[in-house]
This record gives sequence, C-alpha cells and structure tokens, in this order.
Amino acid sequence: MGFYIPEITMSKDPAVLFYYTDFLNGTKRMTFDQKGLYIELLCEQCDSKTGSISNEDFHFIIDPYEATYGDTYALKVLSKFEVDENGYFNSIMRTHINKRRKYTDSRKKNLKGTNTKTHMTTHMENEDVTVIENKIDNGNNNKEELTKIEKLFISTWQRKPKNLSEILAVEKMFLEYSEKHIIQAFRRAAEQDVLKVAYVKGILKIHYEKMASDKEIKEAKKKKLESRGIKI
Repeated sequence: MGFYIPEITMSKDPAVLFYYTDFLNGTKRMTFDQKGLYIELLCEQCDSKTGSISNEDFHFIIDPYEATYGDTYALKVLSKFEVDENGYFNSIMRTHINKRRKYTDSRKKNLKGTNTKTHMTTHMENEDVTVIENKIDNGNNNKEELTKIEKLFISTWQRKPKNLSEILAVEKMFLEYSEKHIIQAFRRAAEQDVLKVAYVKGILKIHYEKMASDKEIKEAKKKKLESRGIKI
C-alpha cells in the first residue's frame, strides 16, 4: 500500500522569502509611516492571485495616506511599484513570489509521487538564503520520509496529516530536532488536546533544551547547519 497523500486544501501559500537587509537598505530614506505603508502593500501583493495589487485596492490603501501627508510622501512608496494589466506590483517581490510558487508546486508533485525517477527531495536555504536543489535517482528516500511523518501523526494523534502544510512543517522539524523529541512534543500536544503543528513547534522551541542533553543539542544544531550546506 502506498503512502496516503491528503487532498491539498490550501488556497494560498502563507509564506515568501523576505530579505530584511534589502528592505532596510531600500527604505533608509523613508519615515516609519512610509515603511508601514510599503510593507502593507507588499503583503497585499503576496496575497494577490495575480501577483499584482488591483487599482481599487491599491488606491484604497494609499489614497488616505496621500490625503494626510501629501503627494510628496506618497511618491516615495509609489516609486517602488510598477504597473501591468492587473494593477501595481513590486518587481523584486514578484520574483520571490514566483520562486516560492515553483518550490511549493515541486513539493506537491513529489509528495503525490508524480515525478518519482528524478525529483527534488530537499529544498533548503543556505547561509546566503539561496535554494539548494538536491536530486536523487529514485523516490525511495522521499517515500520513507513521508511514511515516517504519517506514522508519527497516527501513533500520537490518531490521524493522518490534513494537508501539505502540515507535512512540510514536520519535514522541517526533522531537520532541526531529534526524532525522539519531536515524538515527545506531539504526545504533549495530544495530552493538552491541541492537535496543531504550530503548537508542537512552540513546545519544541520552548522546552527542547530542557528535554535534550547537551550532546543532543549540539548534534541537532550540527545537523541543521549541515542541511543548509554549512560545514562545521
């Protein structure tokens, strides 16, 4: 019997790479109000299915600002955006959105087993926050990883993963923490009757150093760094 992949229910990806140094450098001459307006518009762009903010939504956000502070202040923010047939967009943010979409699409294909002979099994960021794509010749490693995640859910929460986001979140946990402590965190979440992956992540973050020995902590940190291509 193959690994069960639940129907994907997420309509939008809730995440995108955010390069804080680029944001800081690009907003050095902006006031805090302008920065707030700018980040709001970037979030609206990420939330858009077209990759652009509609004219109506864009002006709904920026027009009150113009009325309060004047055209000159608004122009600094407007200069960060271009216009296409769908509305306003920041070209750099669009690039990151497209990269993220390609990444999530490839993960969906891998998890559904539609590309088992030559597919990506790991997508991680190195110290320069660039994506490393590791290809393997067959799908055995990916299948084993998914089976491990499925068994974890069933043994602790008596259910299978609900969607792709749960699978990816737990997949990341195995890069950062030991299997023993992930299982402990899942069981603790079950005892509290909070069957949410985000809650498990919080348990690991808060209690991990209490649960783990010094040796285990060092090994987990080493594993995390090596997974990002950083040799120590």
